[in-house]
Amino acid sequence: MIPVILITHGNAAAALKVSAEMIIGAQETIYCLDFTPAENTDALFRKISATGIKSAALFLVDFPGGSPYNAAAMYCAAAGCGEVISGLNIPMLLNVLLEREEIAEITQLASLACSSGIEGVTRMNLSDLNQHEEDDL
Repeated sequence: MIPVILITHGNAAAALKVSAEMIIGAQETIYCLDFTPAENTDALFRKISATGIKSAALFLVDFPGGSPYNAAAMYCAAAGCGEVISGLNIPMLLNVLLEREEIAEITQLASLACSSGIEGVTRMNLSDLNQHEEDDL
């Protein structure tokens, strides 16, 4: 199973894991690393190394170019493997966790993360909502 590492500014990584596990149950080989104001990219790199992961991991981070993204990219470059995906959201995380037992290739799991994250961002259309409520009457 491909390890998943969540890294965000503040404590969002841990909160997203809790939310995901509330929906789909407890998960194995998922790590949450929170980046605090007192830390720098090197400290975060050391946290990633401390997970002890020896295989290619999928890093899901909050946004591109931030310290979590940069530390994960540095780690992947040093390890010679891994994928870093930014834009972490619940739909992305749920799909990755639900499908990773069936997907052996990290590149495929990374592609799923990207598409799930994008598809999970929607905009409510008030007129559609009102029509749906009228149909229920």
